[in-house]
Amino acid sequence: GSLLLMDGASSHSVITFSNGFTNNSMIKMNSVTSYYSNLSISNGVLLNASGGTIQSDPSPSSTGYHQISGRVNN
Repeated sequence: GSLLLMDGASSHSVITFSNGFTNNSMIKMNSVTSYYSNLSISNGVLLNASGGTIQSDPSPSSTGYHQISGRVNN
């Protein structure tokens, strides 16, 4: 499987997918500083398969939050 790492270490981490996809591995939204992550799906659905994991690990000092915009089937 593949790891999609959204790491807000030195800036906000923003990714937009034009179409939905299936997560069979891991989506990790990480912040060690004050930045946030935003994963956006414009059309379709983010399907989190039975072996897939979506993990949000924000820093307590983060000024934003981790967000998934769009349809999710977990």
